[in-house]
Amino acid sequence: DYMRAGLIDTSGNYISKPRFLSIGKFDGNGLAVVALGGSPTKYALLNLQGDVITTLPFRYIGEFHEGLAKVQLGDHYGFINTAGRLVIKADFGKASDFSEGKAAVWVDGRCGFIDRSGNIVIEPVFSRCMDFQEGKAIVFKGGRRAGLIDHEGNFIIEPGINRLIDFNEGRGLVRDDKYQFYYITEQNRFYDGFYDVILLYVSFSFKSLLIICISNHFSQFLVEYFSCCISRHLIIFYKKNFFGTFISSQSIFSPFY
Repeated sequence: DYMRAGLIDTSGNYISKPRFLSIGKFDGNGLAVVALGGSPTKYALLNLQGDVITTLPFRYIGEFHEGLAKVQLGDHYGFINTAGRLVIKADFGKASDFSEGKAAVWVDGRCGFIDRSGNIVIEPVFSRCMDFQEGKAIVFKGGRRAGLIDHEGNFIIEPGINRLIDFNEGRGLVRDDKYQFYYITEQNRFYDGFYDVILLYVSFSFKSLLIICISNHFSQFLVEYFSCCISRHLIIFYKKNFFGTFISSQSIFSPFY
């Protein structure tokens, strides 16, 4: 038989006797995801009193964002509140977490956005949607053509940018087919300023692309199992082995001041 997990208090008294396959960490709402078993495995929410507060056979329960957590019920996704109630029906093929009052959802293979009441407020016409940040969200039409929308779904930048990776603080980071990186403004113009230090990690398979910009000079490194830190004006790169142990370090470069 499988090992079972339960809860005890600081005196060693049972709050919940061992009956779960696993218990996750308790979050700021005093809730933890527990595995109940079954095939496929079903999940529920447990409170600090040891009570299971969900009743539906969820196949996945995500973290809470803005008071709502993404759940999978059958083959579709919806959202529950901190009381464990399904408040947005599981009608979507995929969904993202809520950010700035909206969550991206997929309907018939296309994505749009819903509000906290579950109403579709930006129609699902995009091939890919990223979360809202600072009142803007990156959306795609086709595999690579990215644009930028506001909270009403109006285009700030029409889809046509090849691989818009991120947009923050009024600047968009773009990668072209030659793996060259540059900034654009909300007016889709080249940006003439720079960040002192930019680090971006793009992961694929067991490797990652480390992209660094210092004073408008970009460098990129394909690395495995890496970590890095910034020490004053120098970036230190650490390579790890399979067990996560640092086995070497390398100074990459200094700023071009």
